[in-house]
Amino acid sequence: MAKGIRAVLTLAMGVALLATPALAQRAPRGGGGGGGAPETPEVALQKAPAIMQAAGVVCTPTEARAISKTKTADGKDAIAYETACQEGLGYITIAPTDGTAGQAFDCIASDAANEARKAKGEKEAVTCTLPGNADKMRQAAGLAKRAGLTCQPSNIVYVGTSATTKMARYEIACPNTAGYVVDVLPVPAGGTVRAADCLRASGYSCTLTSAEARNQVIGQMMAGQPNACPVAQYRFLGQSDTGTEYVEIACQDKTGFVLATKEGKFERTIPCAMATRLAGGCTLTTFSAVDYAQKAREAGVLCAAEDSRLIGKDAQGREVIELKCTGRPEGVVAFVPASGKAEQMDCLRAQWRSQISCQWSKPQDAYSKVSAGLAAKGGLGKNCAVKDVASRGVSAANPTTSVVEIACQDGKGYIAELTSSYSIGSIYTCASVAGNAADRCKLSGS
Repeated sequence: MAKGIRAVLTLAMGVALLATPALAQRAPRGGGGGGGAPETPEVALQKAPAIMQAAGVVCTPTEARAISKTKTADGKDAIAYETACQEGLGYITIAPTDGTAGQAFDCIASDAANEARKAKGEKEAVTCTLPGNADKMRQAAGLAKRAGLTCQPSNIVYVGTSATTKMARYEIACPNTAGYVVDVLPVPAGGTVRAADCLRASGYSCTLTSAEARNQVIGQMMAGQPNACPVAQYRFLGQSDTGTEYVEIACQDKTGFVLATKEGKFERTIPCAMATRLAGGCTLTTFSAVDYAQKAREAGVLCAAEDSRLIGKDAQGREVIELKCTGRPEGVVAFVPASGKAEQMDCLRAQWRSQISCQWSKPQDAYSKVSAGLAAKGGLGKNCAVKDVASRGVSAANPTTSVVEIACQDGKGYIAELTSSYSIGSIYTCASVAGNAADRCKLSGS
């Protein structure tokens, strides 16, 4: 993995997650067999805060019941309790009668254990029956809230518990999301609850949210962007120290790239050829490791390239390459032939001539250079702060010089010749050409 890029929530952690909690072996079967309930619900609720604290779980008890007498794994006398908690998850706790710390098993995990036993044709272990624990989605909502999630869960499943750290893992499904993996550490280990959505959770493959739904969430992140595509597959690569996240995208048309986002919002796309140092680069699609910036340089384009991308080919068969160049906010689009020199222009002209939309520059990024050209020209328009520029064609004397309409912030407007270096040639006020319908200014305010 490249320096500065780290995986997010790699919670497999090299340790096994026990899919079936030990409750199935230690608790009394079917809630009985231990001589009946040894305490009233009132007494159980009074004892519950201390029992839950000793067991190392976060719980503000709202209901409790003593299920029956039982034994701990090491043979101590104990009582099995069920507790409903204000925080969401309810618990079955095996509490030794000598006051030492017991073990708590949440109701979601207990249900998973019982499902596993039923699948094997075995008798169920003790189950959660308190009214506060009857609604699984209420428990899921409480856990989601503790994890900082704002969605309303539609499903939850217990994944397992680490035998060494006692970290418990759950998967939660929420409508219109990719789903979440939630890990809960016991109180002695900090009691931390942390979540990662299923796009970013490394080491676990979510099952409650379909791959198609997760692909749609990825697609929404790049909606409206030049490289947006129907997603066939994705792979989360990691997160930079500045918070930018990188996801490899395989499109349904077999193309691919790396998507960079921050706080769930689109930043840019990176061609696979330029992403080889990001966590191993693209692996979901095959690609030609072409350095498009180098191809442009070899064709005579001077640019300190920070990034590059292939837009496609023009009618002459030339590769059309966008370059993100240091110190050139107006952007560069190069038309690179198979041999010989490239034609290049800024994004403003590329949009005028070929309807090309740049990814890293907007047409407005060139307006300050137009303003500087007017100031250098002197005379008409020297104080114009450019608000808008529109193409009106090319100069009859020099086809590489554009004829443009310029609208200024102060409401004035001009028709002028604009060279590729932003110098101004002939210039006329909008008022002076108003009598000719073909030359009349059209921009708002000019």
